[in-house]
Amino acid sequence: MPLDEREIFAVVTGVRGGHDIDVRRFPASGVVLLGHLRGVAGGKLAFELDCEQTLTRADKYCQRFLRAVDDYIAETGLDSPAPGAPPPGPAVPTTPATLDLRGAGITSVVWATGFRYDFGWLHLPLFDDAGRPLHRRGVTRHHGVYFLGLRFLHTLCSSCVFGVGRDAAHLAEHIDARS
Repeated sequence: MPLDEREIFAVVTGVRGGHDIDVRRFPASGVVLLGHLRGVAGGKLAFELDCEQTLTRADKYCQRFLRAVDDYIAETGLDSPAPGAPPPGPAVPTTPATLDLRGAGITSVVWATGFRYDFGWLHLPLFDDAGRPLHRRGVTRHHGVYFLGLRFLHTLCSSCVFGVGRDAAHLAEHIDARS
């Protein structure tokens, strides 16, 4: 079964050669995992108790992804380590249904829920029929118009704060060469 783009939320990193980030292991380091936010009232956040279900869906996606990679390796004859199923992660401790921000000493909240593109303000012929920007590594066919921070602009990390640097350097070199 092909992977659905909407399911792609595996967390990987290229640090020290790359590895998976197992969110289920975060509580052992003191991280409190929470369910989906239901509401806010009087400085208290209310959460669904669905953290375990969300992680179970992520585990299933990860297993499908790894099977797809193993199938590709087998089909193409690539030289690679033998496939192996990842060990199941630990169950998540019971997550709280509410969080009192003041009581927990939380003075700031960074709301990072993802994003979707909105180029409605840009009135140039820079997009394909589906509204995706037309570019090569961020360089468009219009002089002086560039994209940076797009998903998979050039690498998996192109849309991440820690991964945008190489793309920015590439665009800076391109702009410098044009001037």
